[in-house]
Amino acid sequence: MGFIVDFEFGTPPTYAGMSLGDICLHISSVYPYNNNTGHGNLYIIFDEVDDYYEKLVNDKVEFYSPIRDREYGMRDFAIKDIDGNQIGIGAQLEQP
Repeated sequence: MGFIVDFEFGTPPTYAGMSLGDICLHISSVYPYNNNTGHGNLYIIFDEVDDYYEKLVNDKVEFYSPIRDREYGMRDFAIKDIDGNQIGIGAQLEQP
């Protein structure tokens, strides 16, 4: 389809990011949270991740994972949608 692999994570790789122009797609071959009852996994990237996290906490959204800096270079969290699917939301960490 013309996507370029931007990164892979894990040994062996179980998570990857790809791009095609301005489109970014993250895919995963595993579900990182044991209680993930849905089968979907979506990741959204944008800058105001901390503000949005606080809004979702105040709205009593159910989380798979709290916000924190990750070893794969993102500051992110994961929520559970009404069907149990995982939605990851994050921002790229600044490189030193």
